[in-house]
Amino acid sequence: MSDEQLAPESNEPAATPTGEAAPTPEASEPRQEPEMDAQEEFEKAIEAFESGDSGTSYDDTFRRLRKGETLMARVIHVEADRAYVDLGMKQEGEIPKSELAIQAVDHAGDVVKVGDQIKVVVIKPASAEQKPIVSKRQADFQLVWERLVEDHKEERIVSAVVLERVKGGLVADVGVRGFVPASHVGTGGKPKNLERLVGSTLKFKIIEIDEERRKVILSNRLAIEEEREEKREELFSTLKAGDRVKGVVRRIVDYGVFVDVGGADGLLHVSELDWYRVQDPREVLKVGQKIEVMVLKVDQENQRISLGRRQVLPDPWKEVGEKYQVGQELTLPISRTVQSGAFVKLPEGLEAFIPISELANHRIKKADDAVTVGQEYTMKIIDLRQEERRMLLSIRQCLPQEERRQRQPRQGGEAPRTMAPPSAGGGGTIGERLGALKGLLTSRVAEAQQETSTAEGESSAEEPPSAEPETPPTAEAPAEAGDIAAEPEPPEKPEEPGA
Repeated sequence: MSDEQLAPESNEPAATPTGEAAPTPEASEPRQEPEMDAQEEFEKAIEAFESGDSGTSYDDTFRRLRKGETLMARVIHVEADRAYVDLGMKQEGEIPKSELAIQAVDHAGDVVKVGDQIKVVVIKPASAEQKPIVSKRQADFQLVWERLVEDHKEERIVSAVVLERVKGGLVADVGVRGFVPASHVGTGGKPKNLERLVGSTLKFKIIEIDEERRKVILSNRLAIEEEREEKREELFSTLKAGDRVKGVVRRIVDYGVFVDVGGADGLLHVSELDWYRVQDPREVLKVGQKIEVMVLKVDQENQRISLGRRQVLPDPWKEVGEKYQVGQELTLPISRTVQSGAFVKLPEGLEAFIPISELANHRIKKADDAVTVGQEYTMKIIDLRQEERRMLLSIRQCLPQEERRQRQPRQGGEAPRTMAPPSAGGGGTIGERLGALKGLLTSRVAEAQQETSTAEGESSAEEPPSAEPETPPTAEAPAEAGDIAAEPEPPEKPEEPGA
């Protein structure tokens, strides 16, 4: 037997290589914690259960739902008046038809389908007799309300359908029922017929939101004004004279028409409506009519736009040079009279002018003394300037020659003065008047020269031969007293001096 086998067993711990004693098994065991009081453990369990966190392994599969809690659910069954959803945690919930949407619902299937993932709010936790009742309507309302609060804060424009006409305004659907005061519908003041807007989609700005009462006040007027201001700024930055644009007639007044050209109203003056004179703009255009116009001037500083319509219409003066010429006689009615003469309207719709000096063969103070509006007269073209869009006529030159001689000259031999015709559009610039006056004076000078030459020819034909001067009696032929005076014979031609 070896020495190892004969060595007695020892209870002392063996020494480690470092010389330290190895720890005993009793020293490595953990200390025992004091046991929890039973009453304390029960209270903690109840608290965890009520809070939904019991600390057990089935917390993730089942817990008690709380009223007002928001969950994601999956639709598993749909009936006519309700829908059933899987809430997870091995629980099913019921959604009554009235809780499916903010608006009224005829059939639950119109809102949800089997398999849809929706967000719901618990309105009644489960009980021993009933499954939990949940609401999709409240969940949708929360999302909508958060969006409306954000839109109001950011001053955004929203679109909504007008649901009905109520006392004092309209109700629009912005996810919730929003009230629109009648004074905030449109931009032309309080509208008279709000019923026509029911069912239409309008743009609104949220002007007031009451989070406690969950009410929203909307304004269609502010939304329109804001959009128009944005378009106006963009329009004035790009619009320039000479542009041809399309617009809508907004207002008609006696002096012209206001046309919306896409964000701003421009003035279309009555003189720019057509090539012929327009008495009343309402005879040419109607409110709401779409027309094409040309931009004549853009005033950036005062935010004004001047428009013209005749510039985009065919120019009838281009045909005047082919159909009419100086000296041609026409028979036309007088369309109107002014202080300086009268106007006649050509078949093309244009107006030609008759100076007051060419209305009659005698001096008159006003055109109405010689002509009558609506009556036809024969007249002659005495000046035609197609490039200046001017035609001058004369009734006097169509009168017989004898009647023309009866024209009374002014005292002192002053040549008759005429006024240049006003513009056919109702006014007339200085350049236009000087151009017309130049043509009129040219024709009057030519006519005066012709009359002078004619009068000199007639005068020389009628003048008797001049008598020879009488020779005074001489000494060689004295008159005898008492002789009866006989008819004197024509005196002889006096002799030349020095004969």
